[in-house]
Amino acid sequence: MILFDPAYDSYDPAIRLNGGVPIHIKLKPPHFGIDWEEVKSKITSRTRMIMINTPHNPTGAILSESDLKKLEQIAIDNDLIVLSDEVYERIIFDNQEHQSVLKFPKLAAQSVAVFSFGKTFHATGWKVGYAVAPENLTKEIRKTHQFITFSVNTPVQLALAEYLTNPDHYLNLKDFYQRKRDLFLNQIKGSSFQPLPCRGSYFQLLSYEGCLTKMKRLWPNG
Repeated sequence: MILFDPAYDSYDPAIRLNGGVPIHIKLKPPHFGIDWEEVKSKITSRTRMIMINTPHNPTGAILSESDLKKLEQIAIDNDLIVLSDEVYERIIFDNQEHQSVLKFPKLAAQSVAVFSFGKTFHATGWKVGYAVAPENLTKEIRKTHQFITFSVNTPVQLALAEYLTNPDHYLNLKDFYQRKRDLFLNQIKGSSFQPLPCRGSYFQLLSYEGCLTKMKRLWPNG
């Protein structure tokens, strides 16, 4: 299974726990994009799945429409399943549009897209989410689901169902989150940290390179 680093720390052990072999590919800073030619070079006869995460934890990078089209072709050419972690779909900034695997019919036919109410509505401890996949894949998910989580408690399910009846509760969340991101960036202006590009998610990476360069000039032998 191919996955991209840096990544959420449970991905790798989850793959190993289920008998898989994780194949790590590094994202390319400072924009943390995917080198799709490198992805092609890592695919072998044993490759079964590619895992993506957009908006990305922890870099804040997002995948573009072009990225998804390249992924679609790779998945089709190699008969691969795509596991797409899209739990930050509503936390996206700077007038960008979230690109889901579900927007591309051929890609969606070979994908499992995972979403989270907890991430969207500031209730991560509830651990409530859902997956969207074609029937042949959801049949396999159901075989293990009840042995992993069984079900979500009824009051939380009913509360979320009621909350979702008003689209204003989630369609404009990106503006709410962007105000928080912009406030943070304004607060660190003038510090030694330089923000790296962040287009979505809860995360903001910072570079300390400028300060290190200054220190080397002041103390060349230090």
